[in-house]
Amino acid sequence: MDACCLEHPFQSGRHADGEPLRPGGGELTERAIACAGFAPGERVLDLGCGTGVATQLLRRHGCAAVGLDLASRRLALARESDPELAVVVADARSLPFADASLDGILAECSLTLAGYSAATLRECRRVLRPGGRLAVTDLFVRAEDAERGPLPGCMDGMISRNAILAAMADAGLAVKRWEDHSDVLKSFMARLIFSGRGTEALWFGNGSAYGAALRACRPGYFLLIARRD
Repeated sequence: MDACCLEHPFQSGRHADGEPLRPGGGELTERAIACAGFAPGERVLDLGCGTGVATQLLRRHGCAAVGLDLASRRLALARESDPELAVVVADARSLPFADASLDGILAECSLTLAGYSAATLRECRRVLRPGGRLAVTDLFVRAEDAERGPLPGCMDGMISRNAILAAMADAGLAVKRWEDHSDVLKSFMARLIFSGRGTEALWFGNGSAYGAALRACRPGYFLLIARRD
Protein backbone atom coordinates (compact mmCIF):
# COMPACT_ATOMS: atom_id res chain seq x y z
CA MET A 1 0.00 0.00 0.00
CA ASP A 2 1.21 3.48 -0.76
CA ALA A 3 2.59 5.61 2.03
CA CYS A 4 0.30 8.50 1.24
CA CYS A 5 -2.94 7.03 0.01
CA LEU A 6 -5.08 6.92 3.15
CA GLU A 7 -6.78 9.56 5.25
CA HIS A 8 -4.57 9.46 8.32
CA PRO A 9 -6.55 9.32 11.60
CA PHE A 10 -3.99 11.51 13.34
CA GLN A 11 -4.19 14.28 10.75
CA SER A 12 -7.97 14.30 10.41
CA GLY A 13 -8.53 16.06 13.73
CA ARG A 14 -7.58 19.68 14.36
CA HIS A 15 -6.75 22.10 17.12
CA ALA A 16 -9.02 25.07 17.64
CA ASP A 17 -6.45 27.13 15.71
CA GLY A 18 -6.80 24.80 12.70
CA GLU A 19 -3.47 22.96 13.01
CA PRO A 20 -3.80 19.22 12.32
CA LEU A 21 -3.62 17.01 15.39
CA ARG A 22 -0.61 14.73 15.25
CA PRO A 23 1.62 13.06 17.86
CA GLY A 24 4.43 15.37 18.91
CA GLY A 25 2.96 18.32 17.03
CA GLY A 26 5.22 21.07 15.78
CA GLU A 27 7.74 20.59 18.60
CA LEU A 28 8.76 17.10 17.44
CA THR A 29 8.79 18.26 13.82
CA GLU A 30 11.21 21.01 14.82
CA ARG A 31 13.43 18.45 16.53
CA ALA A 32 13.37 16.20 13.48
CA ILE A 33 14.43 19.11 11.26
CA ALA A 34 17.22 20.04 13.66
CA CYS A 35 18.49 16.47 14.12
CA ALA A 36 18.51 15.91 10.36
CA GLY A 37 20.38 19.16 9.86
CA PHE A 38 18.07 20.40 7.11
CA ALA A 39 19.68 23.71 6.15
CA PRO A 40 18.55 26.81 4.25
CA GLY A 41 18.61 26.22 0.51
CA GLU A 42 18.46 22.43 0.76
CA ARG A 43 15.80 20.57 -1.26
CA VAL A 44 13.62 18.67 1.21
CA LEU A 45 10.57 16.52 0.43
CA ASP A 46 7.69 16.35 2.92
CA LEU A 47 6.47 12.80 2.22
CA GLY A 48 2.76 12.40 2.91
CA CYS A 49 2.43 16.12 3.61
CA GLY A 50 -1.34 16.24 4.07
CA THR A 51 -2.39 19.87 4.47
CA GLY A 52 1.22 21.06 4.31
CA VAL A 53 1.87 22.12 7.90
CA ALA A 54 5.35 20.59 8.01
CA THR A 55 6.07 21.73 4.45
CA GLN A 56 5.43 25.31 5.53
CA LEU A 57 7.64 24.81 8.57
CA LEU A 58 10.48 23.57 6.35
CA ARG A 59 10.08 26.69 4.22
CA ARG A 60 10.30 28.88 7.32
CA HIS A 61 13.63 27.19 8.00
CA GLY A 62 14.79 28.31 4.56
CA CYS A 63 14.53 24.92 2.86
CA ALA A 64 13.36 24.56 -0.72
CA ALA A 65 10.52 22.32 0.42
CA VAL A 66 7.98 20.41 -1.63
CA GLY A 67 5.04 18.46 -0.23
CA LEU A 68 3.85 15.17 -1.72
CA ASP A 69 0.59 13.33 -1.10
CA LEU A 70 -1.95 11.25 -3.01
CA ALA A 71 -4.93 13.02 -1.42
CA SER A 72 -5.58 15.92 -3.81
CA ARG A 73 -8.29 17.27 -1.51
CA ARG A 74 -5.77 17.77 1.29
CA LEU A 75 -3.26 19.33 -1.09
CA ALA A 76 -5.97 21.78 -2.15
CA LEU A 77 -6.28 22.80 1.50
CA ALA A 78 -2.50 23.22 1.64
CA ARG A 79 -2.60 25.57 -1.35
CA GLU A 80 -5.45 27.53 0.20
CA SER A 81 -3.40 28.20 3.32
CA ASP A 82 -0.29 29.07 1.29
CA PRO A 83 -0.76 29.63 -2.47
CA GLU A 84 3.02 29.62 -2.98
CA LEU A 85 3.48 26.20 -1.40
CA ALA A 86 5.03 23.65 -3.77
CA VAL A 87 2.97 20.45 -3.60
CA VAL A 88 2.55 17.48 -5.92
CA VAL A 89 0.10 14.59 -6.18
CA ALA A 90 2.14 11.39 -6.48
CA ASP A 91 2.65 7.84 -5.26
CA ALA A 92 5.43 7.29 -2.72
CA ARG A 93 6.41 4.10 -4.55
CA SER A 94 7.23 6.12 -7.67
CA LEU A 95 8.53 9.52 -6.67
CA PRO A 96 8.55 12.14 -9.46
CA PHE A 97 12.12 13.26 -8.80
CA ALA A 98 15.42 12.52 -10.48
CA ASP A 99 18.04 10.27 -8.92
CA ALA A 100 20.08 11.94 -6.17
CA SER A 101 18.12 15.19 -6.55
CA LEU A 102 17.07 15.79 -2.92
CA ASP A 103 19.03 16.72 0.17
CA GLY A 104 16.44 15.40 2.57
CA ILE A 105 13.07 13.76 3.18
CA LEU A 106 10.74 14.33 6.12
CA ALA A 107 8.21 11.53 6.72
CA GLU A 108 5.78 12.08 9.57
CA CYS A 109 3.13 9.41 10.20
CA SER A 110 3.42 8.27 6.59
CA LEU A 111 5.77 5.28 6.37
CA THR A 112 3.53 3.22 8.65
CA LEU A 113 0.81 3.55 6.05
CA ALA A 114 3.07 1.68 3.65
CA GLY A 115 4.12 -0.89 6.23
CA TYR A 116 7.71 0.24 5.54
CA SER A 117 7.46 -1.26 2.07
CA ALA A 118 10.72 -1.98 0.27
CA ALA A 119 9.47 -0.08 -2.79
CA THR A 120 8.85 3.13 -0.83
CA LEU A 121 12.15 3.00 1.05
CA ARG A 122 14.09 2.23 -2.13
CA GLU A 123 12.50 5.28 -3.75
CA CYS A 124 13.53 7.40 -0.79
CA ARG A 125 17.12 6.23 -1.19
CA ARG A 126 17.06 6.74 -4.96
CA VAL A 127 16.04 10.39 -4.82
CA LEU A 128 18.42 11.28 -1.97
CA ARG A 129 21.87 12.48 -2.88
CA PRO A 130 24.82 10.66 -1.26
CA GLY A 131 24.81 11.94 2.32
CA GLY A 132 21.14 12.95 2.06
CA ARG A 133 19.04 12.43 5.19
CA LEU A 134 15.68 10.84 5.90
CA ALA A 135 13.91 12.10 9.04
CA VAL A 136 11.02 9.96 10.32
CA THR A 137 8.57 10.47 13.18
CA ASP A 138 6.05 7.66 13.42
CA LEU A 139 4.43 4.87 15.40
CA PHE A 140 6.16 1.61 16.25
CA VAL A 141 5.49 -1.62 18.14
CA ARG A 142 7.30 -1.59 21.46
CA ALA A 143 6.57 -5.27 22.22
CA GLU A 144 9.10 -6.87 19.85
CA ASP A 145 7.71 -10.42 20.06
CA ALA A 146 4.02 -9.56 20.38
CA GLU A 147 1.44 -11.75 18.70
CA ARG A 148 -1.37 -9.37 17.80
CA GLY A 149 -4.51 -9.23 15.76
CA PRO A 150 -5.26 -6.75 12.96
CA LEU A 151 -5.44 -3.03 13.67
CA PRO A 152 -7.27 -0.34 11.71
CA GLY A 153 -5.81 1.80 8.95
CA CYS A 154 -2.22 2.91 9.34
CA MET A 155 -1.89 1.31 12.75
CA ASP A 156 -1.93 -2.13 11.12
CA GLY A 157 1.32 -1.12 9.43
CA MET A 158 3.15 -0.61 12.73
CA ILE A 159 6.25 -2.74 13.08
CA SER A 160 8.90 -3.09 15.75
CA ARG A 161 12.10 -1.10 16.17
CA ASN A 162 14.23 -4.02 15.00
CA ALA A 163 12.03 -4.51 11.93
CA ILE A 164 12.26 -0.80 11.06
CA LEU A 165 16.05 -0.83 11.39
CA ALA A 166 16.24 -3.94 9.20
CA ALA A 167 13.98 -2.38 6.54
CA MET A 168 16.15 0.74 6.45
CA ALA A 169 19.33 -1.32 6.12
CA ASP A 170 17.84 -3.44 3.33
CA ALA A 171 17.00 -0.23 1.43
CA GLY A 172 20.55 1.08 1.77
CA LEU A 173 19.75 3.70 4.41
CA ALA A 174 22.06 3.91 7.43
CA VAL A 175 20.25 4.79 10.66
CA LYS A 176 22.24 7.38 12.60
CA ARG A 177 19.78 8.27 15.36
CA TRP A 178 16.82 6.65 17.11
CA GLU A 179 14.90 8.44 19.84
CA ASP A 180 11.93 6.99 21.71
CA HIS A 181 9.23 9.66 22.09
CA SER A 182 6.43 7.37 23.25
CA ASP A 183 5.50 9.91 25.91
CA VAL A 184 4.02 12.14 23.20
CA LEU A 185 1.22 9.60 22.65
CA LYS A 186 -0.15 10.33 26.12
CA SER A 187 -0.36 14.04 25.47
CA PHE A 188 -1.75 13.33 22.00
CA MET A 189 -4.59 11.27 23.50
CA ALA A 190 -5.41 14.19 25.79
CA ARG A 191 -5.41 16.58 22.82
CA LEU A 192 -7.83 14.29 20.98
CA ILE A 193 -10.18 14.27 23.94
CA PHE A 194 -10.10 18.05 24.31
CA SER A 195 -10.60 18.45 20.56
CA GLY A 196 -14.03 16.91 21.01
CA ARG A 197 -13.29 13.86 18.85
CA GLY A 198 -12.36 11.51 21.66
CA THR A 199 -9.84 8.68 21.59
CA GLU A 200 -12.04 6.66 19.23
CA ALA A 201 -10.45 8.71 16.42
CA LEU A 202 -7.41 6.46 16.82
CA TRP A 203 -9.30 3.37 15.76
CA PHE A 204 -12.12 4.78 13.65
CA GLY A 205 -14.79 4.55 16.33
CA ASN A 206 -14.26 0.84 16.98
CA GLY A 207 -11.93 0.90 19.94
CA SER A 208 -13.33 -2.12 21.75
CA ALA A 209 -12.62 -4.37 18.77
CA TYR A 210 -8.96 -3.39 18.70
CA GLY A 211 -8.19 -2.88 22.39
CA ALA A 212 -6.58 -6.30 22.92
CA ALA A 213 -4.39 -5.96 19.83
CA LEU A 214 -3.28 -2.48 20.91
CA ARG A 215 -2.39 -3.68 24.40
CA ALA A 216 -0.41 -6.58 22.95
CA CYS A 217 1.77 -4.46 20.67
CA ARG A 218 2.20 -1.53 23.12
CA PRO A 219 2.32 1.31 20.56
CA GLY A 220 5.14 3.79 20.86
CA TYR A 221 6.39 6.79 18.92
CA PHE A 222 9.89 7.48 17.65
CA LEU A 223 12.20 9.86 15.83
CA LEU A 224 14.68 8.36 13.38
CA ILE A 225 17.39 9.91 11.25
CA ALA A 226 18.85 7.82 8.44
CA ARG A 227 21.37 8.73 5.75
CA ARG A 228 22.18 7.56 2.27
CA ASP A 229 25.85 6.77 2.68
